[in-house]
Amino acid sequence: MGVDRWEEGSLTHVDAIPQVDVRHIFEDNDGSMWFGTMDGLFHLVGDKVRRYGAADGLASGVVRHVVSDGDVLLVATYGGGLHYLAGDRFRRIGAKHGLTDDFLSHIFLDQLGYVWVSGNGGLCWFKKSGLESIVAGKGGRLAPICLTEDH
Repeated sequence: MGVDRWEEGSLTHVDAIPQVDVRHIFEDNDGSMWFGTMDGLFHLVGDKVRRYGAADGLASGVVRHVVSDGDVLLVATYGGGLHYLAGDRFRRIGAKHGLTDDFLSHIFLDQLGYVWVSGNGGLCWFKKSGLESIVAGKGGRLAPICLTEDH
């Protein structure tokens, strides 16, 4: 477990990331790497690593998926809902904002400006612009279209 790096024909362990169960790896547009783990989110930039957890706004340490389109970085957590990176803190978007539940598995950003999320409650999609008022602290709810067992 943990993270190893393959460079110039050799494999080395990334010591700054502990021996955690990695669930997702995402390479951002700037070449940095995000690691969703069973113990939080790790961001590797060159040789420097930052761990994000509860103190940074993540409502769950079980990070299942990370995605970015260059404008927004979104994180799906299992039990904590969707998280939006605003500055150096995450803002939580969950069931109280219109998602079917907070147990998410995957996120997809499409070319039409929609965010797609899947989880225990089904598959939902909504306009990415709907996240802005929630993240700004103005409240509100998303207007997702959801496919669930009931629909």
